[in-house]
Amino acid sequence: MKDKMYSKIINAWCMYDWANSAFATTIMAAVLPTFYSAVAGAGLPGNTATVYWGYTASISLLINAVMGPILGAVADYLGAKKRFLAAFAVFGIFFTSLLVLVGTGQWLLASVLYTLGYVGFGGANVFYDSMLPHITRPKDIDYVSSKGYALGYLGGGILLAINIAMILFWDKIGLAGPEMASRLSFLSVGIWWAVFSIPILRTVPEPPVPEIEGPRLNPFRVAFQRLGKTFRDVRQYSELTKFIVAF
Repeated sequence: MKDKMYSKIINAWCMYDWANSAFATTIMAAVLPTFYSAVAGAGLPGNTATVYWGYTASISLLINAVMGPILGAVADYLGAKKRFLAAFAVFGIFFTSLLVLVGTGQWLLASVLYTLGYVGFGGANVFYDSMLPHITRPKDIDYVSSKGYALGYLGGGILLAINIAMILFWDKIGLAGPEMASRLSFLSVGIWWAVFSIPILRTVPEPPVPEIEGPRLNPFRVAFQRLGKTFRDVRQYSELTKFIVAF
């Protein structure tokens, strides 16, 4: 592969971290948790809104923890990592954008939309990370991975700064109030995520389909078989097993 094309592919892959980190900063960390307590959970007694948000975040994390290894094994077997990334990204973008519709007291809607958005975010990341060894030269993997993380922090931070400014100075830009500004910040995440996902979908090639001896089986059956073998192998490493159980 020529250096110019190689660099283009690497940059396109890294830009996806710039794209989806907006979800991590605005949705997961900063704006939505506050909005959930103050607006979506308005009217709930005591600290109930905070408790419900904790449940929502935990359930979302658990779903992705269970789903991730299965999806990864399926994608490896089918050789469809880029297609799975696109599907989960679109799924996450759609439900994240719908958070703009959440109003006062609609905590259940906010929980459902966040969970679905997080499924898309986490699922896409499984395939995003798994593409790295296929597009980089072995000596470049650490550098490219670090570059992706750096762009992610930068991109997520830039949009968060814009959104915070929009919430603080809502009156100066003609919005109805900080609630509307917060809701528009959720929509901005969906737009940001979608626009900056275009490079990876247009430029990065689909990894090759692995060669498989014998007839092709049901991919989910193969996924569970591979997971079973992985867990059997993991038991040989006691410290790793302790870490997984603790996590």
